[in-house]
Amino acid sequence: MRDGQPTDGTTNAMAFAAVSAALEGRDGALQLRLRVQPGARRSALLGVWPQRLRVAVAAPPVDGKANIAVIELAAALCQVPGRAVRLSHGQASRDKVVEIVADRASVEAALVAALADALRVQPETPTQLSWDAPDASLKPRRRA
Repeated sequence: MRDGQPTDGTTNAMAFAAVSAALEGRDGALQLRLRVQPGARRSALLGVWPQRLRVAVAAPPVDGKANIAVIELAAALCQVPGRAVRLSHGQASRDKVVEIVADRASVEAALVAALADALRVQPETPTQLSWDAPDASLKPRRRA
């Protein structure tokens, strides 16, 4: 990184812009806005949502289990101890805000790296919709 800007490609630039939009505050009082998908197959950073990072957690949204999983995932993504992260807004919502007590530069760098990896790993769709004539029905078929 040079002057806070990534220097190794478009994916990192997109990740930096998304993290900058989702992360507010100064050192010691950071707020990270998240869009959460509870009950997923696995907990992971999925990508971006307008002004938020999109995450999935495996825990169901029952009895606060998903909120605990969000805190654990946020701590892992930001590379900070779990005690440095707490849920400040959105206990019963998919849109959540977690508060992080840490150095902004290190949290930002960790999130940019994690998001860049998530954006690079997006699978290509194996099928594409295509048709031969306007009246033909749309059916997925593999293209070579």
